[in-house]
Amino acid sequence: LKEKLDEVNEKQVAADVATEAFISGEDIDIHELMLITGEAKMSLQLAVEVRNKLVEAYQEINRMQL
Repeated sequence: LKEKLDEVNEKQVAADVATEAFISGEDIDIHELMLITGEAKMSLQLAVEVRNKLVEAYQEINRMQL
């Protein structure tokens, strides 16, 4: 799980770096920038959904009567 979270973080950092490079006028293609930021966004959304499912499962276990 930690490895996957590290991957999400790396993608977010790469998207930030690419965005800053584009804004500062460096030679980066707008399509490449959109792909990088889109991938970062999707990986973050997936991580949030996994977290939500884990929280739901934890709450369901807590509601069970033993």
